[in-house]
Amino acid sequence: MANLRRCQQQQLQKKSVRIRKGKRVVKPSKQMDIVDHQATGIQFQDVIIMEILSRLPVQSLLQLKCVSNSWQALISDPYFNLKHLTKNNQKLLVCQSWPGWGDMERTIKFSFYSSPLSNVQQLNSCLSKYVQELDCPSTFKPNEGQLFCSFNGLVVLGFYSYSTFDQQLYLWNPSTRESTLLPHSEFTQRWTMIGFGCDATSDGYKLLKWTVLKGGHSIQVLSLKSGSWRNILYRPTTIAICPGRGRKLPIFPYLNDNWYTDPMVFVHGAFHWLGMTVARTYHLVSFNSSNEVYGEIPLLEQMHITNEGVLSYYGLSLVEGMLCFSSTHKHQGWGTFKLWVMKDYGVKESWTVLFTIRLSNIAYAKFKHRFANGEVLLYLFEILANSPRTDRMATFGHTALRTSTGPVGFWPEHFKVHDGIAYTESLISPKSLI
Repeated sequence: MANLRRCQQQQLQKKSVRIRKGKRVVKPSKQMDIVDHQATGIQFQDVIIMEILSRLPVQSLLQLKCVSNSWQALISDPYFNLKHLTKNNQKLLVCQSWPGWGDMERTIKFSFYSSPLSNVQQLNSCLSKYVQELDCPSTFKPNEGQLFCSFNGLVVLGFYSYSTFDQQLYLWNPSTRESTLLPHSEFTQRWTMIGFGCDATSDGYKLLKWTVLKGGHSIQVLSLKSGSWRNILYRPTTIAICPGRGRKLPIFPYLNDNWYTDPMVFVHGAFHWLGMTVARTYHLVSFNSSNEVYGEIPLLEQMHITNEGVLSYYGLSLVEGMLCFSSTHKHQGWGTFKLWVMKDYGVKESWTVLFTIRLSNIAYAKFKHRFANGEVLLYLFEILANSPRTDRMATFGHTALRTSTGPVGFWPEHFKVHDGIAYTESLISPKSLI
C-alpha cells in the first residue's frame, strides 16, 4: 500500500482535477482529506459527501451514478477513483476451469469467483452470499488461461491457444466487469511472465513481459498510452561469477522444475522477479518503470538452498507493501514453506522470516494473502502420487487454496483451480487507460 499511495500522490500532484457541481468548481487538493472549518456550508457538505461515497463498495457507487449529474461526474472523476481505491478492502479472485470441446480440439472453459478477504472465517464459511461468480471477459476459445497480476484493482488475464499459438491479454476490472483487449504482442509463446504497474513520471501504466523462445527469450514493454509493445535488451546490471571458473554468467528469469513462473511483483516504482544462473545461483532482479534501468535486490544466502534430494520452489509476493521471498523445500514427503519480508527496501540485513509452515505431500506453495489476525492464504500443489523414478516431479496431484484452518472451496470441487489472486475493489476503467 505504501508504494500505491506514493504513486497516487505523484499522480495527483501532476494533475489539476476539477469536479464540477453546477456552475461552481471544486478543486481537490491534499487538504480535501481534512475538514476545513472555515469553509462555507456548501463546501463542507461537498467534502463530507466525497468522504462518505469513497467508503462505499463499487456496485453501490455504480448505482448512485444515477442520482444526479453531479454525482455521476464525481464518481467518474479520476481523483475520486484513486481516493476510493485507498479506502477499500481486498478481495480474492479465483480462476477455475473444466474441459470442453471446440472445433477440432479440446478447449478449456473458465469461471471466475470473487469473495471478500475481510476475515478468514468469512472465506472458509463457503456461504454463497459472500461469493460472486463472474463471467469470463473473453470469447476466445483457449487451451490455457492464467491470472498474471493485479495493480490498482485491475487484473491482467492471459489466454493461450495450442492450434494458433496465439496469446490474448486482457486488462480486466472484476469490480465493474469492464475489460479491454490489450495490443497484440510479437511474441505470444506459452511460457510468459508479466508485471503490471505505474510510471510516476509519465502518469501512466506499463506492462513488462518476458517470454521464453526457442534458443532464447524476449522482454517487451507496453506503455498503455502508446498502445504498442517495444523490445528492450535483457541485461541486468549485476551478473554472477561462475563458481570455480571466475567467468561472468547472465541472470535469467527463474523457472521451476515444471517450467512455471510467478508474476512479477511491482513495488517502489519497479518490477521485480527472481533470476537464476546456469550455476543455480539465485538473484532478485528489479526493473525501474520510469527510467527502465535494471538493478538487483540483495538476498541472504540462507534464503535459498541447493541440497541434493531436496525439491525447492521459490517465489515473490507482497505483504502490506513489503517485498516478500518465499521458499518451499520438499524432502521425504514433507514440505516446509517459509516467507521472508524485506522491512527496509533494498537493505539486505532487513530480510526477516515472517512465518514457517510445515505441510505434508506438498510440491510447492504460493503466498496469496495475510489476514488481520495473522492467518495466511496459500495456493498449493498437493501431491497424490509421485513419479516412481524421481522425487523431483509430481505425476498426479491437484491445486488448491487453503488456510491453516482448512481448504477454501466455494466452487465445485471437481473443477481445477488454476490460481487465486488478491485484488482491491476499484472504479478505474481499463478502457480509459488505453
